[in-house]
Amino acid sequence: MDMNAAFPSENLKAADLQGQEATLTIERVTIETIGDDRRPVVHFQGMPQRLVLNKTNSNTICEIHGAESDYWTGRQITLYSTFTDYQGKQVACIRVKPVGVPATAQAPAFQGVQQPNFGAPPPVPQPGLVQNPPQFAGTPQHQDPTPPLPEAAPFDPFDP
Repeated sequence: MDMNAAFPSENLKAADLQGQEATLTIERVTIETIGDDRRPVVHFQGMPQRLVLNKTNSNTICEIHGAESDYWTGRQITLYSTFTDYQGKQVACIRVKPVGVPATAQAPAFQGVQQPNFGAPPPVPQPGLVQNPPQFAGTPQHQDPTPPLPEAAPFDPFDP
């Protein structure tokens, strides 16, 4: 028996996604008391469960659709499950991403301590040479806009 099904919840959990991504349309956003906190809650069209936002997911939706949640209605987001550190343990969580964007690649498994590969050392700059002169938009090559100084007379310490 799937114990997640034995304890249904009105709030979405990572297990509810069953390892799949879900693209959903936001119906409305409310502020509700969850435990001792007041939290934003996203309700979706055609879905009884809702997503209680944490700071990470709230910031992601703000990046996608703007900071004003009144304008999120009718907009879509994609939910996916992943893992995060919580109180020293890896736990399943729900994350948000824009529609049509692939999930970020997983970091490779830890293979032990490895020496860094820096490759060949960088070339040693030569005195008086500009290795990579700066280029500015609209100019083919950087030119100093100040006029050259006039030739100065040689310095004579005995000339008053």
